Amino acid sequence: MQVLLVGLMLLVLCVGSCAAQPVAPVRLHVAPKGDDANPGTADQPLATLQGARDAVRRLKEAGLTAPVEVIVHGGTYYFDEPLVLTPQDSGTAECPVTYRAAEGEEVTLSGGVPLEGWRKGEGEAWVARVAGGLDFRLLRVGDKWAVRARHPNFAPANPRTGGWLFAEFGGEPWEKGLFNVAPQNVHNVGDRLEWRFRAPADGRYRLWVRYGHKMTDFGVANMGGRTAIRVDDQDWVPMMNLPDTGGWDRFQWAEVCELQLRAGEHLLQWTNQRGGGISLDAFVLCDDPAWDPQEAISQPQWWGAVEVKPPAEGCHVVIIQGEAADRAEGPEIRIPDVTPPGTLTHMRFREGDLPQFQDVRGAEVHIFIAWGWVNAIVPVERIDYADRRIVFAQPGAAQDVRMGNRYFIENVREALDAPGEWYLDRERGEVLYIPDDPGFPERPVVAPRLESLIRLEGDAAEGRFVEHIVLDGFRFRDTTYTITRDYYTPQDAAVVLSAARNCTIRRCEFAWLGGYGVKLTNRS
Repeated sequence: MQVLLVGLMLLVLCVGSCAAQPVAPVRLHVAPKGDDANPGTADQPLATLQGARDAVRRLKEAGLTAPVEVIVHGGTYYFDEPLVLTPQDSGTAECPVTYRAAEGEEVTLSGGVPLEGWRKGEGEAWVARVAGGLDFRLLRVGDKWAVRARHPNFAPANPRTGGWLFAEFGGEPWEKGLFNVAPQNVHNVGDRLEWRFRAPADGRYRLWVRYGHKMTDFGVANMGGRTAIRVDDQDWVPMMNLPDTGGWDRFQWAEVCELQLRAGEHLLQWTNQRGGGISLDAFVLCDDPAWDPQEAISQPQWWGAVEVKPPAEGCHVVIIQGEAADRAEGPEIRIPDVTPPGTLTHMRFREGDLPQFQDVRGAEVHIFIAWGWVNAIVPVERIDYADRRIVFAQPGAAQDVRMGNRYFIENVREALDAPGEWYLDRERGEVLYIPDDPGFPERPVVAPRLESLIRLEGDAAEGRFVEHIVLDGFRFRDTTYTITRDYYTPQDAAVVLSAARNCTIRRCEFAWLGGYGVKLTNRS
């Protein structure tokens, strides 16, 4: 078990509002068998920290001028909602408000719901009812996290590469490339490139090329008429109007010709008939006569990704990347090796990687997106096995899923096949768990549901801060996490200080949390 011990103190000089002489603190007591209707004495304790907060407010409204200690007695307190402290709950330098565990007693503040009434289910699984539409992504069994049912199974001996799948390129083979990258050393008579592609429908398509060259330095200001192109066994069509772009890597669009195509597979062929260098970045075919790639395709980002505006309804666009050539003939031609940009709406998996899952409702993909720096969690809409695509629920991934990104899929009932795994069946309102030791079901099982346990919420813009609050001696447990599109800054923490200052957290223990232990924000 990993435990974070925090002694966090924020000190800012301020003037107190209490009397200069030391004043004995007012003490309120909280106990698991208390009642928030009680006065909060040792004999008649309150039941919750929220009840204690409200009692402190009443004392302050009555003119309290003494420090306050809320003494929380031993036990586990399952929160229905976070304890929220606002500027009205502040203490002062001389009269702080302290929430502390009773000396020598263990006080656990939990954001979870205990799951009880376990019964033996099918196979090795045990089953418990989940009331009230409870939804959760984490499950604590005893003193460790259970593993949400996943494929492939978790490999504790090899966590970095074991238990992971790796994404295939998400586009079509002829799209496997980057804008601003082209086949190199294409300048000899007889050089030839070929691309296989698929026309999505019968129609008349305009063909555009994105090219670059600087042949003026060699006495050729325009490469028009020096190269030719054709589809399948049609006649060769000279590529005209290809003026010098000012550089081999300075690209611009030029319309080449129109082609009548039938739906299905085709072969696009290019040849250098008269010599002269040219960089062929990409070709585009479109059956919308009003669509123009110069307006519809954005300037590439530095890593090659672009935004493409769709053509008119019922029309189609086919993008063919130069370096995606299936065949390259020429004495000096070199095809660069690139990692193409990925997709936001879906990802493609490799042949044989995923079993034929019958039900993926509630499934999520955990994937290290884009450059593989951070883990994203993306809900699944469906799996297209014929095309080997996992289709994401809207709005999809915040960054693109690229070839080679490592991932696994979880919360699939059919993936519940290993000791220590669990699955939440939302439709039936039950959770299934396969124990990994004989001590089950005596070990406590808790489903985290709250993202935070204690929140100090001020308003920095208005200069209203939560101040002089002390949290002392608590064990924080069982928070969950929210799915966020800001993968670099998780939002959740057991204790959140927003526009708070002069506050102290000491002798506290943070474990089994879905987010941070403590988060400071908004000028805290």
